[in-house]
Amino acid sequence: MHEVLRLAQYAIELAGGDATKGGKIATSSPLALAMSFRGLARWCLGITGWRDDFDQAVQMVKTAEAVTRGGVLYYTYTKSILHGVLRPGDAILHEMTEILSSAEQTGEDVAFGLAKSNVAFALLHRDGQSRPYALELLGQIRDIAMRQRYSRTAIPMIDVFVAQDLALKGDLDGAVELAQAVVDEEVNGGGVIFVPMATNALVEALLQRGTNVDIQEAQSAIDRMASV
Repeated sequence: MHEVLRLAQYAIELAGGDATKGGKIATSSPLALAMSFRGLARWCLGITGWRDDFDQAVQMVKTAEAVTRGGVLYYTYTKSILHGVLRPGDAILHEMTEILSSAEQTGEDVAFGLAKSNVAFALLHRDGQSRPYALELLGQIRDIAMRQRYSRTAIPMIDVFVAQDLALKGDLDGAVELAQAVVDEEVNGGGVIFVPMATNALVEALLQRGTNVDIQEAQSAIDRMASV
């Protein structure tokens, strides 16, 4: 995250306050995304100013195309919601839903994937009534990721929530197996940011199953997370 912070700051300085400078490849506003990444790095590292970064980035892309708007919301609000830094209030969810409607009209897989991810993860952190719809959206995202039409980094994150849903439905063996696979993939692949989420799902399922071996494995999973 220190390197993310350094590179984000460098990109912000290169933009010189111009929201569209360099915006001919992948995104119409490199500055907005850089502000998003700086805010993400700041809260990860416990540095103040991340809320201001988020506010500026989101405001900057109000009239941008769906990929940039969805990407900025993903790296500001959604990442923060996933890690318990922000709660998905009505205003945040309204903006995410609005972008999803715009993305549906583009027919562009990346725009659609980002917009669906934002809405799905926000809903999963609100009331339980929206859970089936949110999981349906995640299933659609996983499908396009498996077909290499969207980032495959979404797959382990989606599988964490599928594992939690299996546990809620009483399939603890399935939940443990899936969560363990995600933890192994992330740790072995050098991942860091999703390891706590995946470990949380694994430990909760193990403790819910509750054998002596499960409790020992839960402690081992916690120790393994701490080591990375």
